[in-house]
Amino acid sequence: MTQLEIAQLAMHGALDTFLDDNSAVYAADTAFSDAVTEFKAKLAAENGYGPILSTDNKPYSAEKEALKNKLADLAADLCGLAYVGLKKAGKTTEANQLAVNPSDYSHLPDAEAGDFARANYNLIKLQLAILSPDYIVNADITDFDNAINNFIDAKGTADSVNKSTPAQRAAFKAAIADTNTTIDDLKLLARKYKTTNALFYSQLISEATVINVNVHHTSLNATITNSADNSPITGATATLSNSKKTGTTDMSGTLTIDEIGSGEKIVLTVKAAGYHDNVQQITIIRSRANQFNVALVKI
Repeated sequence: MTQLEIAQLAMHGALDTFLDDNSAVYAADTAFSDAVTEFKAKLAAENGYGPILSTDNKPYSAEKEALKNKLADLAADLCGLAYVGLKKAGKTTEANQLAVNPSDYSHLPDAEAGDFARANYNLIKLQLAILSPDYIVNADITDFDNAINNFIDAKGTADSVNKSTPAQRAAFKAAIADTNTTIDDLKLLARKYKTTNALFYSQLISEATVINVNVHHTSLNATITNSADNSPITGATATLSNSKKTGTTDMSGTLTIDEIGSGEKIVLTVKAAGYHDNVQQITIIRSRANQFNVALVKI
């Protein structure tokens, strides 16, 4: 679903509420009331597609979904054990890089879920000498590796990103256009209220207007350091799962990525030569310079 489509759905919902709240104004107006009834019917039709179109359209695989859920559960369990072990060993930085909830993996798109699980696997494996045998053993590492490979190698895609078909998307777009046509009729019919009820007319026009859509909300600032001594890392690169833009650290270990989208569960990937990749989920807040500190572990 595009940003414009989301904005249109929001406008349609707000207009529906406004019309309900002000039904007494047009109760005796047959033409306007009929147009409102038509609008509500079309709104109900378009709302039926919203949940379906909230994710990408790809071929569904029950096997892929099962393997993704299995990987998510295993990864969360092992990361939870490793988190406790590393915290007790004084490895707070490394512990905080681990994702200990199944949803941290299962809610990601398939490709990112595999990469995210692999990054957590690498961190646990690197710290195995500290974690074994009280928290993690070699057999656990092998199981984790196998679960990642089995999920990545499976064909198709998991249910979490399989909700729509091309036909459903086309129908959704047509439904929005159809609703907008009826809204145009409502605006024309409402002109009779410009003098008799100017407040109702002005508020209806306002509610029937789509807000400006701007998908570039804010920026990301990051400081990348060596986990061993907190020294800055020059030339590290950072990418975001919701943007094609990248950033590279300067001599002070800092970087900025401007004009990025906001949202939750955005995957930040940081890479540098000689260091393990750091992959983590972050939340980008609109209209802010979001600051993150990332410590990389040497290979």
